[in-house]
Amino acid sequence: MTGHAVSNLGPRQQLLRWVQALAAAATAFALLGVGVEPGAWLRAVAVVLVTLAAFCGLQAGHRTCAILAFAGQQNLDAGRRPVLDRSVRVTLRSRAWNIVWQALGVGAAATACAVLV
Repeated sequence: MTGHAVSNLGPRQQLLRWVQALAAAATAFALLGVGVEPGAWLRAVAVVLVTLAAFCGLQAGHRTCAILAFAGQQNLDAGRRPVLDRSVRVTLRSRAWNIVWQALGVGAAATACAVLV
């Protein structure tokens, strides 16, 4: 397994992360759309939810759970198992860092939007 074929998530786990991303994003937008003047706490919650949605969506899209990658594990829909191949672990860890940084970028953009609105 090399390159794009490297994954530590099975299809059900990927679907679970898409559902989590959708739920977090929908909740954030619902909170902001209730017609209440968005106070600082509401904006902060929305920023966290948008960041979480990005994190989950990026994991699903890259077929890589960052938390499992940092632990050297995989869940290919049969429970957690160790990733035995060192080169695969390195690739997954690198991809996990990429996911984390991208999600933080989305969080920073969401924070900027929340402050400016």
